[in-house]
Amino acid sequence: MSHKPQDDTLIQRNHTKKHKKTRLFSKNQDPTKNYYTLSEIATHDSNNDLWMIIHGKIYDVTSIIDEHPGGAEVLFECGGIDASEPFDDVGHSQDSVRMLKPLFVGYVKQDKLDMVDHSDDDDDYLLKHSKNLSLGESLFFKEFKKQRRKKFLNDKYFNIAMIVLAIMAGFSYLQIIKNKLDDN
Repeated sequence: MSHKPQDDTLIQRNHTKKHKKTRLFSKNQDPTKNYYTLSEIATHDSNNDLWMIIHGKIYDVTSIIDEHPGGAEVLFECGGIDASEPFDDVGHSQDSVRMLKPLFVGYVKQDKLDMVDHSDDDDDYLLKHSKNLSLGESLFFKEFKKQRRKKFLNDKYFNIAMIVLAIMAGFSYLQIIKNKLDDN
């Protein structure tokens, strides 16, 4: 079973929401090559070119940035890196997993010692091993929000601003009380 695209073009959405035909491979890139190094994959981390690794397979998720139910931010956090763990933690539905198939680009190039034989690769691995936690927030997103909140609360400028606002509110309250007492 071949994992190479049948055609060297791919329909994808651009930011103006118009469909356009774009080349899956650049002109100087060999379309038969479907193994990429981690450093090659890491360069694909922009809103115009976003790849991620899920269980050793590389997917170009650029075309689904605007439609991703978890938001574009989650995709950008995993752009150009191995997103296997966050992907599994979210527990995508089987339909979501099936949607990855046309986004497949290739495999992660391994060292000779770590080479993986993909000849008997099971295309349905993700379908068999995906958890569906679609009700409520995903574990990955909860952890992401927790880290963001912790970072926000540890920001010294934020803490200083909150202290100043609390002092100003206290003085305003005292001024109101003083004015009420003076009026009586």
